[in-house]
Amino acid sequence: MSAPRGCVVLMPSIHDVVAAERRLIAAGIGCDMIPTPRQLSSDCGMALACDCQDLPAVRALLEGSPIVCSGFHRRTARGYESLG
Repeated sequence: MSAPRGCVVLMPSIHDVVAAERRLIAAGIGCDMIPTPRQLSSDCGMALACDCQDLPAVRALLEGSPIVCSGFHRRTARGYESLG
């Protein structure tokens, strides 16, 4: 089993999560659909996990699309740090 991805992208709806996952996979960016971590809040209960080094590319792909992102977070030893 591989290590969990270190960054989480929150979205307000499962529609946005699925659309974002498709877009990222099509662009060759690895991501996993996960239940939203308990420490974070999400309207739909699902989020995308990605590798933190891919976050700039993830943001660039999603910013110019109709997909709504409600937050970006990095896993730390004490929980999650908001990245905006």
